[in-house]
Amino acid sequence: MGKRVLVIDDEPALVDLVRTWLESKDYEVISAYNGIEGLREAIGKEPAVVILDLMMPGMDGFEVLTRLRREPKTRETPVIILTAKRDTECLFRAKELGSTDYMMKPFSLRDLLKLVRRYGLYKQ
Repeated sequence: MGKRVLVIDDEPALVDLVRTWLESKDYEVISAYNGIEGLREAIGKEPAVVILDLMMPGMDGFEVLTRLRREPKTRETPVIILTAKRDTECLFRAKELGSTDYMMKPFSLRDLLKLVRRYGLYKQ
């Protein structure tokens, strides 16, 4: 099973929460606090799954997702959107751009783990 997960979010407390939870389940967690750093980590370290926020300063999650899908190394990497955006327009746009799943904040760590486990199976 793919055990490396990249979390891209500009909220350090959220990144720490997800990191602690996933590491307790034997995942290696890479973190990035903005879109540019996230792209660099995704291309360089090829995680099994990316957890991506949509609302970030500078490069937002939509742009990150677009670039991940253009890059040969990350084109097929599962991307779970984790966002406070609750409107269907954002959900449809993320899906259109190639997201694998969409989870809204506040969220359940157990539900997030289920998605990571499910999609992490695709990339080893």
